[in-house]
Amino acid sequence: MKKGLIILLVIVIIIAIIAVVAVNSNNNSEQEKNTNTTSENVANTENSVRNSVKTDNEVSNETGEGYENDGTYTVREIDEEDYDSYYTPVETDDVYADSIDIEENDGEVTITFSDTELNEYLLDNSNGIEYDTEYTVSNCGDVDSIFVGEEGQDWNYPLVLLLQKDGTVKGIDMEEGYKTGKFVAKDISELEDIESFEQVSVAYPDDSGYNGVVAIAEDGSVYEISANK
Repeated sequence: MKKGLIILLVIVIIIAIIAVVAVNSNNNSEQEKNTNTTSENVANTENSVRNSVKTDNEVSNETGEGYENDGTYTVREIDEEDYDSYYTPVETDDVYADSIDIEENDGEVTITFSDTELNEYLLDNSNGIEYDTEYTVSNCGDVDSIFVGEEGQDWNYPLVLLLQKDGTVKGIDMEEGYKTGKFVAKDISELEDIESFEQVSVAYPDDSGYNGVVAIAEDGSVYEISANK
């Protein structure tokens, strides 16, 4: 009888030990799952933060705006034979250089105007820019070089082009800037792989002509750029 009780007691103890081990094993498994879930949550949070920071940087670099060529500029490819026959590289009129000062520092482009006859003519007594005041250009991008040219047969708003480091081009809407004091560089998406700009004099056999600005691409293609007025 006693021997039977002892065996029964041993069995009960073994069963209890097995149950404790099973409970502990389940607890450890749940803890591992919780730990993994926590790690995944932390990782997801870190990724979200990284993505948020990246998005903020992209918006900051691109200004969050889509300033594309909305008809402000016209781009026309020039036939090589026509370019050789009718287009002659020239210097930009000094009156433009004396009237507008454009600088790029640490990715920021600024414009300052002087009290000149050209600027008086372009303002035409209307409210707009002020002289000797520095204006900042928005959406200027990653500027490689700045070109200031003239176009037409008479005094017009300067044609200001920003060559980007990737070969694309932005143009500053100078007419809007003169009138409002807000200067925005617009993406001229028609131009890619551009190497340089030239001020040109265009003269046709019928004695008609004008001042123009062309962009020269890496493959030698030439594009005439004009601002619609």
